Amino acid sequence: MATGHAERDEVLDVLRSLPARQRACVVLRNYEDLSVEQTAEILGCSSGTVNSQVSRGLDTLRQAIDRQRTSRAL
Repeated sequence: MATGHAERDEVLDVLRSLPARQRACVVLRNYEDLSVEQTAEILGCSSGTVNSQVSRGLDTLRQAIDRQRTSRAL
């Protein structure tokens, strides 16, 4: 159980470090389960922008979490 909380906290910490637009896109798409179109409408941007921001945000999240886990393993 503690591991689950630690992993959640790790993701939230990295999520907070994302630029605001990327964070909003990732949260709306992956946590709120909104469509690309719904997310674009809420944020006042194009669907392409939502897709690119989600992609960049998730890539940043993966890299940051991998770095944290690697540094802990050393």
